[in-house]
Amino acid sequence: MRRKRQLLVLTGLFFVLFTMETVAEEKEETTGFRNAQKVWIRLGEQNEEQGIRLAVPEITRPAVMAGSACRRTAEPGERILYFDVDNTFLFDGNFRRAEITLEYLDRGTDRLNLECDRFQEDAQGGRYVWSGPMIGKEDTGRWKRVTIPLRDVRFADRQGRLYSEKGGVGDFRIHSRFDFQDEYIRYVEVRIPYLSVATQRLGNLFKWGEPVRAEIQMTHRGVSPLEGTLSYSVVDLEGKVVLEETKPVVVHPGERTAGKIAFKPEKKGVFYLDIAFKQGDKILETYETSFGVTEPVEGPEAAGSPFGMTTYLKFNPEREEEIRLLRDSGIGWVREDFWWGVIEPAPGSYQWTIYDRLVESVSKGGLHLLGLLHGGSGWSDPTDGTPEAMEAFSNFVFQTVKRYKTSVRHWQILNEPDMLHGRPVREPERYAALLKASFLAARKANPDARIVTAGVVAGWFWFLEHVILKGGSPFFDVADFHPYAKEIESGSHNYRARLLTASSFFRPVAGREWAIPDKRFWITEIGWSTAEGKGVSEKTEASYLVRALTLALAGTGLERIFWYNFRDLGTAPKAENFNYGLVREDLAPKPAFLAFRTLVHEIGRRPFQERRDLGDSLQAYAFGGEGKRVWVIWSAKEKKAFLWPSEKPVILVDWMGNQTSVTPRENQIPLTASPIPFFLEEPLG
Repeated sequence: MRRKRQLLVLTGLFFVLFTMETVAEEKEETTGFRNAQKVWIRLGEQNEEQGIRLAVPEITRPAVMAGSACRRTAEPGERILYFDVDNTFLFDGNFRRAEITLEYLDRGTDRLNLECDRFQEDAQGGRYVWSGPMIGKEDTGRWKRVTIPLRDVRFADRQGRLYSEKGGVGDFRIHSRFDFQDEYIRYVEVRIPYLSVATQRLGNLFKWGEPVRAEIQMTHRGVSPLEGTLSYSVVDLEGKVVLEETKPVVVHPGERTAGKIAFKPEKKGVFYLDIAFKQGDKILETYETSFGVTEPVEGPEAAGSPFGMTTYLKFNPEREEEIRLLRDSGIGWVREDFWWGVIEPAPGSYQWTIYDRLVESVSKGGLHLLGLLHGGSGWSDPTDGTPEAMEAFSNFVFQTVKRYKTSVRHWQILNEPDMLHGRPVREPERYAALLKASFLAARKANPDARIVTAGVVAGWFWFLEHVILKGGSPFFDVADFHPYAKEIESGSHNYRARLLTASSFFRPVAGREWAIPDKRFWITEIGWSTAEGKGVSEKTEASYLVRALTLALAGTGLERIFWYNFRDLGTAPKAENFNYGLVREDLAPKPAFLAFRTLVHEIGRRPFQERRDLGDSLQAYAFGGEGKRVWVIWSAKEKKAFLWPSEKPVILVDWMGNQTSVTPRENQIPLTASPIPFFLEEPLG
């Protein structure tokens, strides 16, 4: 299956989740699988192969489960199935988008994981990249089917090299995440999707006043023309149709452009594009993406910005583009993991290349970096809480802080130790000891280093209190909280209440013998997932973002707040942890991204001045400076009408940045507030 590759270039720049129906495979024996749209393997005693083979079959066993032939993992500690895709179908990035479908037996309650050979700069050179969410099993005893879309696929025969003498070397693998029991797989498929969309704008962002332009592209690998119907529509954030068209298409092999889209928006905001490709009444494939229309960026607005983002730039081949998008959106800081096991895989052996590139890119991009030091090394683990583990970890802290002393000043010690159930470091006394050792090591490496405590999760704020009582207070400069909550202002455990609890640590409280007024107050994680069925809607995420960041800056003493996170981690719409981003995995914007951009422009560098009590769940917070006062206004519940006192005209700005000038009558302006915030600009003087 090692054939000479043929290089084809796919020019689509962006990718989002699509759904599809199985279509007929086209294949000619003389060209291998160059003309196939998909390849597959059906597993059993004798595997049926069409373009995929099971690599390293010796570590698997044939089986019959739930009435179906399949293959099972067999080796303890090696519960893995390796697969090799024919090189005439896909090799070394000639097609960088694909989808993998697998059928697995839902037996047990552990998790399956898919790892693919992709274009990433990780410690394995991209050979074993976690691709899609872990597949959680429910022990139904039934066969289930899952499809995972992928970007940046490489498939260069780089996996399983330790088994090369046994027929190894493959492109992706499936294994048990927790190694509890064997896994059973009966069918695997790799498919090149038809549809994609290309624009000439980073993150699909267009300047206000210019038309939105995009190309619908189709990848057809067959030997005969592909006929069908292409339908697409563009709607705004309120669901209003902006553009729609249905037309017949004939796509010849090798052709790409199937249609062009152009429209001039009537307002700023997010616009959704939906595409469907049909043959008769049968939908073969659908595709969805988004565009953002906003004001031109007038230089970076990150200077003095209190806002940061948790990011995953270090392994990202599009790192430079993402940094540019971050900077031009008014973000001043990024928070990145510095994994011990990646930097020091063996005692005294340091691998700096990945992090040298990261630090250089962030510095050149004009952003500040908060380095999160954590993770086990493979040969030691700071969460063990033993003196030996603390000494090894503090040495890692020293070496890392020393190396980057001219570029990185702020370092965080572990992440959410209060949530590490069963680990000794979950005891505040042991974390306090680790914090002390890390602080001393960091200050030895760089006397100007600033240490941030591990963020503690809402509901566990007592953990930091006990760290302070156990003598940890002298050994940090910034206290960090993660006030996650389901609701933002309602309910018994809402975000606003948790924010106020965290802020109380920095002032004396009656009946309490301690406070830390000399420390800085940061939040390095807060956000809401937009996962289907498990999170909030994209509009609600945007609403919560503006309200959460406004409340955080409104007199709490907070110095800095980081949103979790900037970019979705994958393309699985129902995976909660994958969908916290302000932009999608392909950098296309969600409404929260434009809402954040508007918030930064309106109040990002203006200090908080006052809160006005309007009653009846209405909220109004004022930030002043640069010649005007800006109010952020919303209703915590349903829509509310009210009168705003004013003697002069004001400017109303919605959350997408659209402006309206309003003149008062009899020194009043009638307004309506809803859970979606808006901004009111008043001239000073």
